[in-house]
Amino acid sequence: MRRVLIVDDEVLVRIGIKHSITWDQNGFELIGEASDGKEALEMIQKLAPDIVILDINMPVLNGIEVLRELKEQKYKGKVIVLTCFNEIEYARSAMKYGASDYVLKTTLNTDELLNALLDLEFDDNNSNEPLTLPSREKMSEEEAVTRILEGYESDFQSKKLKASNLYCILVKIEQLSEVLDRYKEKKPDFFYTSLHSMIGQVVAGQKECVYIQYKPNRCVIFLSFSGQPSTQECYLKIRAIVNHLAQVLKEYLALCIHIGVSSPLYTMQLCKAYEEAEIAIQESFILPESSIFYYEEMNEVEQKTEFRKSERALEKAITDKCGRKQNGSLTLFGQVRHAIFQKIKTIWVICLGFGRAENSMWKI
Repeated sequence: MRRVLIVDDEVLVRIGIKHSITWDQNGFELIGEASDGKEALEMIQKLAPDIVILDINMPVLNGIEVLRELKEQKYKGKVIVLTCFNEIEYARSAMKYGASDYVLKTTLNTDELLNALLDLEFDDNNSNEPLTLPSREKMSEEEAVTRILEGYESDFQSKKLKASNLYCILVKIEQLSEVLDRYKEKKPDFFYTSLHSMIGQVVAGQKECVYIQYKPNRCVIFLSFSGQPSTQECYLKIRAIVNHLAQVLKEYLALCIHIGVSSPLYTMQLCKAYEEAEIAIQESFILPESSIFYYEEMNEVEQKTEFRKSERALEKAITDKCGRKQNGSLTLFGQVRHAIFQKIKTIWVICLGFGRAENSMWKI
């Protein structure tokens, strides 16, 4: 059995890793855990683990400093580093100092970590071949999906998602800087770890699911329902998941969020699904009081009425004139929109009153 040491300063992360994998059944023995880089070096020297799961951001000594020290000591084991964001510079530094692979903490799940562990190749001769980033064949589903959304060409074949009733759920976190300010005494990583944990719990029962932290303020969930023959059943299921997700994030993390949901697709067009979710979430500009927006519903409304098209034209004219990023343009648009609706409401009330009066006249 390969002996494993976990190194992370966040106790919840260590607990999560410890209990997420059936170590002995997969050929591993968990021999200990460390909460900072200094403690890690002492335990590595004492216990001589075959594998170290190492966090990058830690007190006393960070992950890069630990790797640098291990390289000087000619440590013969393997190291998998944990990092919060998909920051290639961190990964390159880790690889430079001897890491074998890296896993994103924001998308960390049992399958991804276990696959990284099982993919490790041990060479008894310990040849000093140059280390490189993981090959595309060893990319996790989450990494591959991220690269696709970033515009890289890929022949990626998903093992989790199916080209049937495929949805994209985009969660946009508003006022992110204010949210991160709440975690100043801890670390931004702690917020994202909590966020990932909450989202993971919501989608835990979904077999056909990939979740990524695409951008600091954007979480993306792809879901497919190949086993659901009824479109209506899929529609109700996605609504239940989205409603639960919105409730959990608002209640437990006190987040101000907007959620965009794509229409169901029947081909593996991840970029198209994401674009639809992005378009749907733009409705928050027009309807700031709402938090969940469905592309399919928005499309139906636009097909039924010209008003939404006129509203979009008005929005564009005002923001182009004032500058989209200026709060004044949003306020002005809101005031104009409110005035228009007040006029429509007044006309509707007058017509309703006239109709009632007319009916009274006929009754007389």
